Amino acid sequence: EGMFSLMRNDIEENEWFNQWFDLKITEGKITCDKKHVYAKVAAARADSGSGTGTTAKLSLLDEVDLFQRTDSKVGSEVVISKALNATKTLGLDGKFVAISSTQFTDGAITKLYMDGQNEEDALVYNLPTWVMNPKFTKEKLMEEYKYKMHMFWRDFANQPEVSGGLMFPNGVRFNKSIPNVFFASDDIIDEYAQFNHVLSLDPAF
Repeated sequence: EGMFSLMRNDIEENEWFNQWFDLKITEGKITCDKKHVYAKVAAARADSGSGTGTTAKLSLLDEVDLFQRTDSKVGSEVVISKALNATKTLGLDGKFVAISSTQFTDGAITKLYMDGQNEEDALVYNLPTWVMNPKFTKEKLMEEYKYKMHMFWRDFANQPEVSGGLMFPNGVRFNKSIPNVFFASDDIIDEYAQFNHVLSLDPAF
């Protein structure tokens, strides 16, 4: 609904659309009967109320990481596959767009991002909010969330592992043969400078 309202407002205020197309614009649908084309808000469900079974020039999904993580007809993977399939009839002329802040380390948007890197006809970005949306700055967001930094890293920096406590997704390995750089002089030993050096962690993690 958020993306649709932006699109509806742009079209309503666009002289070119108003001059050349006879459009019916309602709260949840834009229709051009003469061209047999419409745009509408659909529920994030894989059933008849969602647009399943239609042919779509463009399928837009917003905040896919917040879709239900189940195997049912409202589960994220099922909803995404149905929205994607609706564009397949038109081949490369059909477009599928998924947008989301990253809520989980293994969520739907992360899977789409990882899969998309290996697909020739996919374009994927992993960008923090302040790069994606110039109305925000990192400094302003950090100041606003200074007492809720886990939310800052999860919702704006695409680092849900920080808020979820998964600080080291590959596990922790201790190697006693590596010199303890915390006992070193002012200069970090060059060959170990590339590694993270952790002084302490919140015991809750």
